[in-house]
Amino acid sequence: MQRSELAASPLTPPEVLRDLAKDPSKMVVAGLIFNENAPPEVLRTAAATHPELRTTLGAHHNAPVDLMEQVPLAEFIPRALDSYVRQLGESADLIRHIEHEQRKLVWTGNQPPESPTVGEITRRWRQQFK
Repeated sequence: MQRSELAASPLTPPEVLRDLAKDPSKMVVAGLIFNENAPPEVLRTAAATHPELRTTLGAHHNAPVDLMEQVPLAEFIPRALDSYVRQLGESADLIRHIEHEQRKLVWTGNQPPESPTVGEITRRWRQQFK
């Protein structure tokens, strides 16, 4: 099995994933994006090893909040959104707000780099509704 396949496999033990997250090959680290069981600390290490993958790794449902908050709203996926809001301890109101903001992006045609980050949307929501 190649290292990238090992990184993508949900059966790979966390200690092996920790080593793969530091791999100099971008293709190996990119395999972690597809691993359902990649732990948050592995995704953080992978983003530090390959900053060009930060946005994609931050959209993973197991990514730590600070990494998720850097993801452009247009690139955030529903499973990651649920995880993000749960990690913050916020209500479904935040999910609805972020989803509404995503729909507005589609309607207006704004895509990255113009797309605000999930963190920016969350901060605005907190200022407006909290």
